[in-house]
Amino acid sequence: MPKLTPAGVAEVTASLYALSNAELILQTDQVASDFVSWMEDKFDLTPNEKEYIKTAPIEVVKFWGYAFASALVTRGPITFPTIPDNPEPRRAKELRENMIGDLRYDNATKKMTGSIQTTIAFKLL
Repeated sequence: MPKLTPAGVAEVTASLYALSNAELILQTDQVASDFVSWMEDKFDLTPNEKEYIKTAPIEVVKFWGYAFASALVTRGPITFPTIPDNPEPRRAKELRENMIGDLRYDNATKKMTGSIQTTIAFKLL
């Protein structure tokens, strides 16, 4: 199972984007409904990574799930850096997420084109 690193995220997204559209939609439903379990299922998380995502407020965890689902459903890029080391005494860790994209839905053809890009950044305060 891949680590939660840029290479690991690239590996997971590549395997997801190899799925059929129907299979990928199931994955987007899973990540949106239970982000923590989905992350534990896809990545070999360290104890600190598990604690970080499990102790975030529910509205933050839900946002992460919906952000990942938005990028996945459009097969868009996900940029995820290595989480910075934060040895004792711990400092506050700030996560910044930027989503950009250009989606178009054509009602006549019933097709959506474009993608959402999700970029994650961390900063120790």
